[in-house]
Amino acid sequence: MAKDTRFQKGSTSNGRPKGARNKFSQAFIRDVAKSWAEHGTETLEKLREKRPDAYVKTASALIPKDLDINHSGNINISVVDYEE
Repeated sequence: MAKDTRFQKGSTSNGRPKGARNKFSQAFIRDVAKSWAEHGTETLEKLREKRPDAYVKTASALIPKDLDINHSGNINISVVDYEE
């Protein structure tokens, strides 16, 4: 029978070291940002041409699914034209 090593009583080793996930996430985001800066536009154009379904799915993933606003006071709205 295999020894059960999960969360043994008295163990001070409780999973990953503090901050390990955060370090990974920061490194991953930094690497993606670097890759995007170097190849983003070109890659996006290739995706649009070769896989329009994935292009639209990627674009739609950037749109918030839900918007929950609780506000009191005045709201000023201005229209932004994103087309250059």
